[in-house]
Amino acid sequence: EMLVTVAAFASVPAVHESMRTCRTLKNLFGHDSFWHLLYSGHVSQNIRKQLEESEDAKRACYADKVALAFLRFCGGCSVRRAHDTPRCRCGTVHAFSFVIRFDARTSEIARLRLRELSLELCIGGVELWAMQLRFASRYHGNSLNQLLRHASGGDEQHLLVCEGCNRQVFGAFLNFPLRRCCRAYGSTTGSFLFDLGTPGHPHLRVFRHDGGIVCAHSAPDVFHLGFWGELALGLDGGLNEAVCQMSSWCHGASLASSKTPLRSVSLLSSSAGDSSEHGGHREVLRVSDFGTDPEVRRNVDKLLLDLSGDINLRDYFA
Repeated sequence: EMLVTVAAFASVPAVHESMRTCRTLKNLFGHDSFWHLLYSGHVSQNIRKQLEESEDAKRACYADKVALAFLRFCGGCSVRRAHDTPRCRCGTVHAFSFVIRFDARTSEIARLRLRELSLELCIGGVELWAMQLRFASRYHGNSLNQLLRHASGGDEQHLLVCEGCNRQVFGAFLNFPLRRCCRAYGSTTGSFLFDLGTPGHPHLRVFRHDGGIVCAHSAPDVFHLGFWGELALGLDGGLNEAVCQMSSWCHGASLASSKTPLRSVSLLSSSAGDSSEHGGHREVLRVSDFGTDPEVRRNVDKLLLDLSGDINLRDYFA
């Protein structure tokens, strides 16, 4: 009820400024349902009609649609804005000249073109915009152990996304919890591998295998996906390289090059019955997560480094 009231009376610039200056309001106003209210109440029907006809807005979240509406059209006469002009010919002064993303999850979804997977995820009963960003090597560092630790918080489904140095995006949707385990675990049922190609040559390849075969291997400093002794997708301990081989899971094809240098690795996760407050881009980090004597000093250093990266200041300067 409070969000409905705020959406009805607050201006979009005021909402953006509140989110920029207050972490509590940032989490409160970060839900897409709130931006749906803003989109319906603050964007004219004429602008919404024009916006929905554009290809880049069809699968965008409502926060992005609001940003596009203010950046692309004049709020007074609903015509396309001219570049580098603060005032429209009708006399309206534009509210925004740029929008800074400070939501790492939204940034990663847009940067990695993950909207293309929305339909595939819906088939498995998962909503892309309900998933939380648990790990991103751009913010948390290049460490497989860090990725697995961030993933081991009780989440039941994960979207593992690899970005190659050639800008190819590929990875896996895993319909089971990730964990550090010396034995094989997980199942191919409900899981799939995907390849989105590159921005210059985009395509969508999805590989499913519903045989219920154990497919995940989390050995020390290595993570493998595959079965019957095959390696469909493998990551090293430093998240520097992905290894992909021809496999039965990919129907005899390979997900990517045999050895692909990685630019980034991200992990989005969701739990059954995720509430709107779940995650909230807030994590509790404990010294115990990093072990005990005789490595306490080194592990505390790791913890402090991780805490400093958790602020995500990089988004404010993007």
